[in-house]
Amino acid sequence: KKLLLGIPFFGKSFDCSGLYKKFEKSNYHAYSEIMNSLNSGWSYVWDDCSEVPYIQNQDKTEIISFDDERSIALKCQYIKEKQVAGVIIWELSEDYYEDASVLLEVIGKEFKKKAIQRR
Repeated sequence: KKLLLGIPFFGKSFDCSGLYKKFEKSNYHAYSEIMNSLNSGWSYVWDDCSEVPYIQNQDKTEIISFDDERSIALKCQYIKEKQVAGVIIWELSEDYYEDASVLLEVIGKEFKKKAIQRR
């Protein structure tokens, strides 16, 4: 009842240009940047095991792992099933894309029927 589940409105990119490479760093990408990449030739892939998507560039040397409407809805359902206290979002403004906050809207719809009770 005191636990919050963190939901990122950003993604992390990883170099996939070869096997057994030393991990150097991952880069931070706002959801809006990820959507722009998807619209410029990157491919969308859903990972059934982790229940989150990633996108990969055309030559499959880079991926960006992130949350989208589907994965966030699944996380919200998990929160309700496990009776977790709620969500924490980082970073709220990263969601804004094409005049909408689609990720925040998913969270709002999922929790609309369940109001937070204060003591």
